[in-house]
Amino acid sequence: MASSSNKTVNNYKEYYDLTEQQRKAYVLLLSGCPKGIEFLFSSNFNTTMNAIAFDAKITTKFGVHIERAIEEFRRFIALKFFFKNTESQLLSPTTLIESLWQSAVLHTQFYAKLQTALRQRIHHRPVGVGDMETAARSKSMATTQVLFRNYFREECLAKSMRMDKFGKSIVFECYDDKGRTKNIRTTTSTTVLDFLQTAVSPLKLSGAKLHHEYEVLELDRTLGECGIKNKAYVYVTVDESFD
Repeated sequence: MASSSNKTVNNYKEYYDLTEQQRKAYVLLLSGCPKGIEFLFSSNFNTTMNAIAFDAKITTKFGVHIERAIEEFRRFIALKFFFKNTESQLLSPTTLIESLWQSAVLHTQFYAKLQTALRQRIHHRPVGVGDMETAARSKSMATTQVLFRNYFREECLAKSMRMDKFGKSIVFECYDDKGRTKNIRTTTSTTVLDFLQTAVSPLKLSGAKLHHEYEVLELDRTLGECGIKNKAYVYVTVDESFD
């Protein structure tokens, strides 16, 4: 059985170049489930997830190749299976995995086949908005990061998703690289682009970027979707300081 699993994973090179350690990790995590490992490395899985990632604009949103994004999702599912984490008590997804996972669940036939192959239900629960929910997910996200490092010898590609209630009034202390600050009151339903329009002059808007926790935020996402809360610290990079 282990030999068959090794062969299945080794044939996966045409999709993503795994290291020897990563191949061994899959064989270990999916041991005892030949149909599961066969499905996760099948052309059906890769073709469907490729279409899902394309429709979800993964490359645009996260700046990673589709093949790498799919591999991230595959690793998460393998860990969920191994630790029998059918709910989200132990492991929580990164923003990248969450985006793929939400879309995969909507492809009901595909997701049903995935669960059948694994002989396990893997429930998806939308991100909550309460403080207790946020704290619990932060803890399980930390576990996910540790397990990715331990088994696959690589970091997760994105941080955990944290959502606020849309429309809630929030205040940001926004600063540039010269230390100048300004407070901006807005709401979590404001897009990053709209926020930048209030922070920089129109002449400098095209070159402006909003940063939060070492990430450059996407212009079409709302601040709430980016996990920004009240009194968060963000900074804008432009050609010069704020007007």
